[in-house]
Amino acid sequence: MSGSPREYSGREAVVTHDGKRRIHAAACVPGLPSDFDPNAKPWISSDAAPGAKLAELVARCPTGALHRNFRYRRAPESVPVKNEAKICGDRRVYLRGKIDELGELLLQDTRIALCRCGASKNRPFCDGSHTRIGFKA
Repeated sequence: MSGSPREYSGREAVVTHDGKRRIHAAACVPGLPSDFDPNAKPWISSDAAPGAKLAELVARCPTGALHRNFRYRRAPESVPVKNEAKICGDRRVYLRGKIDELGELLLQDTRIALCRCGASKNRPFCDGSHTRIGFKA
């Protein structure tokens, strides 16, 4: 994948956000509005919530667009013991686990959302095009 994720540095952690993988799943904003405010500049602040809450919320990001690294000896994001695949209606396929190869090595990650409709401009990843084209499975 081309492009670099943006970094948002706080006292305890650095949150990275990869805009190409963001599909507005909206797990972050209602989960921690103190740290994720789409109307603010910058929209991510990793200082408002306690580190454990921030880690928990970032791990729920289903696409892997968000990641966090703590500055002081905290464990990195853990890889789920068991790989999971979840098909979300007419939208996307979410994968969680040790995901390190899709035909060719595109990225190594713990969470991704794959396109089901074929219209994504960021294949094999979902970019939300299913909504625009009215895709039905």
